[in-house]
Amino acid sequence: MDETLITSLKNGDMQALGELYSKYRQEFIAMIRAKYKMSNDDAMDIYQVATLRLYNNVVKGKMTMMYDSIKPYLFSIGLNVYKEMVREDMKIPLSSNPLEWVDDRGEGQEATDEALLKESLLEATKKAIEKLGDPCQSMLTRFYYFRASIRQLMEEFGYKNEATAKNKKYKCLQQLRELLQKEKIQMALA
Repeated sequence: MDETLITSLKNGDMQALGELYSKYRQEFIAMIRAKYKMSNDDAMDIYQVATLRLYNNVVKGKMTMMYDSIKPYLFSIGLNVYKEMVREDMKIPLSSNPLEWVDDRGEGQEATDEALLKESLLEATKKAIEKLGDPCQSMLTRFYYFRASIRQLMEEFGYKNEATAKNKKYKCLQQLRELLQKEKIQMALA
Protein backbone atom coordinates (compact mmCIF):
# COMPACT_ATOMS: atom_id res chain seq x y z
CA MET A 1 0.00 0.00 0.00
CA ASP A 2 1.26 3.46 -0.83
CA GLU A 3 0.46 4.84 2.63
CA THR A 4 2.91 2.35 4.13
CA LEU A 5 5.46 3.32 1.50
CA ILE A 6 5.02 7.02 2.30
CA THR A 7 5.39 6.38 6.02
CA SER A 8 8.58 4.44 5.36
CA LEU A 9 9.91 7.27 3.16
CA LYS A 10 9.12 9.82 5.88
CA ASN A 11 11.21 7.73 8.25
CA GLY A 12 14.17 7.82 5.86
CA ASP A 13 13.92 4.17 4.82
CA MET A 14 16.20 3.87 1.78
CA GLN A 15 14.80 0.44 0.96
CA ALA A 16 11.40 2.12 0.56
CA LEU A 17 12.99 4.64 -1.83
CA GLY A 18 14.39 1.74 -3.86
CA GLU A 19 10.97 0.10 -3.86
CA LEU A 20 9.33 3.32 -5.04
CA TYR A 21 11.96 3.73 -7.75
CA SER A 22 11.45 0.20 -9.06
CA LYS A 23 7.66 0.12 -8.71
CA TYR A 24 6.78 2.66 -11.42
CA ARG A 25 10.00 3.00 -13.41
CA GLN A 26 9.13 0.92 -16.47
CA GLU A 27 5.59 2.27 -16.74
CA PHE A 28 6.76 5.89 -16.43
CA ILE A 29 9.56 5.47 -18.96
CA ALA A 30 7.25 3.78 -21.46
CA MET A 31 4.63 6.52 -21.02
CA ILE A 32 6.98 9.48 -21.36
CA ARG A 33 8.91 7.95 -24.27
CA ALA A 34 5.68 7.29 -26.16
CA LYS A 35 4.18 10.69 -25.38
CA TYR A 36 7.26 12.84 -26.04
CA LYS A 37 9.37 10.68 -28.38
CA MET A 38 12.55 10.82 -26.30
CA SER A 39 15.48 8.55 -25.72
CA ASN A 40 15.52 5.97 -22.95
CA ASP A 41 18.38 7.84 -21.24
CA ASP A 42 16.43 11.12 -21.16
CA ALA A 43 13.36 9.33 -19.84
CA MET A 44 15.48 7.68 -17.12
CA ASP A 45 16.97 11.06 -16.14
CA ILE A 46 13.51 12.56 -15.81
CA TYR A 47 12.29 9.61 -13.77
CA GLN A 48 15.25 9.82 -11.41
CA VAL A 49 14.73 13.53 -10.80
CA ALA A 50 10.98 13.00 -10.30
CA THR A 51 11.57 10.18 -7.81
CA LEU A 52 14.02 12.28 -5.81
CA ARG A 53 11.66 15.26 -5.80
CA LEU A 54 8.83 13.08 -4.58
CA TYR A 55 11.08 11.69 -1.85
CA ASN A 56 12.14 15.19 -0.79
CA ASN A 57 8.51 16.34 -0.72
CA VAL A 58 7.55 13.40 1.47
CA VAL A 59 10.49 13.90 3.85
CA LYS A 60 9.78 17.64 4.14
CA GLY A 61 6.09 16.97 4.78
CA LYS A 62 5.00 18.77 1.60
CA MET A 63 3.11 15.79 0.25
CA THR A 64 -0.26 14.80 1.53
CA MET A 65 -2.13 11.83 0.09
CA MET A 66 -4.47 13.50 -2.37
CA TYR A 67 -4.67 10.37 -4.48
CA ASP A 68 -5.43 6.70 -3.82
CA SER A 69 -2.00 5.95 -5.23
CA ILE A 70 1.36 7.70 -5.22
CA LYS A 71 1.65 7.03 -8.96
CA PRO A 72 -0.31 10.09 -10.27
CA TYR A 73 1.70 12.37 -7.98
CA LEU A 74 4.99 10.87 -9.18
CA PHE A 75 3.93 11.05 -12.83
CA SER A 76 2.81 14.68 -12.51
CA ILE A 77 6.19 15.56 -10.97
CA GLY A 78 7.85 13.76 -13.89
CA LEU A 79 5.83 15.71 -16.44
CA ASN A 80 6.77 18.94 -14.69
CA VAL A 81 10.45 17.92 -14.81
CA TYR A 82 10.06 17.26 -18.54
CA LYS A 83 8.49 20.70 -19.07
CA GLU A 84 11.30 22.35 -17.11
CA MET A 85 13.87 20.58 -19.29
CA VAL A 86 12.11 21.74 -22.45
CA ARG A 87 12.01 25.33 -21.18
CA GLU A 88 15.72 25.16 -20.32
CA ASP A 89 16.57 23.75 -23.76
CA MET A 90 14.62 26.57 -25.43
CA LYS A 91 16.42 29.35 -23.57
CA ILE A 92 18.91 31.32 -25.58
CA PRO A 93 21.43 33.87 -24.34
CA LEU A 94 20.05 37.38 -24.15
CA SER A 95 21.63 39.56 -26.81
CA SER A 96 20.82 42.65 -28.77
CA ASN A 97 19.07 40.37 -31.26
CA PRO A 98 16.99 37.70 -29.51
CA LEU A 99 16.68 35.82 -32.78
CA GLU A 100 20.39 34.96 -32.90
CA TRP A 101 21.01 31.27 -32.46
CA VAL A 102 24.10 29.87 -30.83
CA ASP A 103 25.99 26.82 -32.06
CA ASP A 104 26.61 24.93 -28.83
CA ARG A 105 28.16 21.79 -30.30
CA GLY A 106 31.74 22.78 -29.49
CA GLU A 107 34.81 22.60 -31.71
CA GLY A 108 35.67 19.26 -33.22
CA GLN A 109 32.43 17.62 -32.14
CA GLU A 110 30.61 16.01 -35.01
CA ALA A 111 26.98 17.01 -35.47
CA THR A 112 24.61 14.13 -34.87
CA ASP A 113 21.34 13.66 -36.71
CA GLU A 114 19.55 14.99 -33.64
CA ALA A 115 21.74 18.10 -33.52
CA LEU A 116 21.17 18.72 -37.22
CA LEU A 117 17.43 18.29 -36.81
CA LYS A 118 17.41 20.68 -33.85
CA GLU A 119 19.47 23.17 -35.83
CA SER A 120 17.11 23.02 -38.82
CA LEU A 121 14.08 23.40 -36.55
CA LEU A 122 15.66 26.40 -34.86
CA GLU A 123 16.46 27.93 -38.22
CA ALA A 124 12.88 27.31 -39.42
CA THR A 125 11.54 28.88 -36.23
CA LYS A 126 13.81 31.89 -36.67
CA LYS A 127 12.61 32.39 -40.25
CA ALA A 128 8.97 31.98 -39.25
CA ILE A 129 9.31 34.52 -36.42
CA GLU A 130 10.95 36.99 -38.80
CA LYS A 131 8.04 36.55 -41.25
CA LEU A 132 5.46 37.28 -38.55
CA GLY A 133 6.08 41.01 -38.45
CA ASP A 134 4.98 43.29 -35.64
CA PRO A 135 3.28 43.19 -33.22
CA CYS A 136 3.40 39.37 -33.21
CA GLN A 137 7.16 39.13 -33.61
CA SER A 138 7.78 41.55 -30.75
CA MET A 139 5.10 40.06 -28.53
CA LEU A 140 6.28 36.46 -28.86
CA THR A 141 9.90 37.52 -28.45
CA ARG A 142 9.04 39.44 -25.26
CA PHE A 143 6.94 36.59 -23.87
CA TYR A 144 9.07 33.54 -24.71
CA TYR A 145 12.63 34.87 -24.79
CA PHE A 146 12.47 37.62 -22.22
CA ARG A 147 9.82 35.93 -20.05
CA ALA A 148 7.52 38.95 -19.96
CA SER A 149 4.22 38.36 -18.17
CA ILE A 150 0.81 38.81 -19.81
CA ARG A 151 0.40 41.95 -17.67
CA GLN A 152 3.67 43.34 -19.03
CA LEU A 153 2.56 42.58 -22.59
CA MET A 154 -0.76 44.33 -21.91
CA GLU A 155 1.05 47.45 -20.73
CA GLU A 156 3.77 47.45 -23.40
CA PHE A 157 1.40 46.90 -26.33
CA GLY A 158 -1.41 49.08 -24.99
CA TYR A 159 -4.15 46.48 -24.62
CA LYS A 160 -7.04 47.39 -22.33
CA ASN A 161 -6.88 44.20 -20.24
CA GLU A 162 -4.91 40.98 -19.74
CA ALA A 163 -7.53 38.87 -21.53
CA THR A 164 -7.06 40.90 -24.72
CA ALA A 165 -3.27 40.60 -24.48
CA LYS A 166 -3.53 36.86 -23.85
CA ASN A 167 -5.87 36.44 -26.82
CA LYS A 168 -3.53 38.41 -29.10
CA LYS A 169 -0.54 36.32 -27.95
CA TYR A 170 -2.55 33.16 -28.70
CA LYS A 171 -3.42 34.41 -32.21
CA CYS A 172 0.23 35.29 -32.82
CA LEU A 173 1.29 31.83 -31.68
CA GLN A 174 -1.27 30.29 -34.05
CA GLN A 175 0.19 32.36 -36.92
CA LEU A 176 3.67 31.13 -35.98
CA ARG A 177 2.47 27.51 -35.95
CA GLU A 178 0.92 27.94 -39.39
CA LEU A 179 4.16 29.41 -40.74
CA LEU A 180 6.16 26.57 -39.18
CA GLN A 181 3.80 24.02 -40.71
CA LYS A 182 4.36 25.60 -44.15
CA GLU A 183 8.12 25.68 -43.51
CA LYS A 184 8.03 22.01 -42.48
CA ILE A 185 6.28 21.10 -45.71
CA GLN A 186 8.80 23.09 -47.75
CA MET A 187 11.70 21.42 -45.87
CA ALA A 188 10.22 18.01 -46.62
CA LEU A 189 9.97 18.83 -50.33
CA ALA A 190 13.55 20.13 -50.53
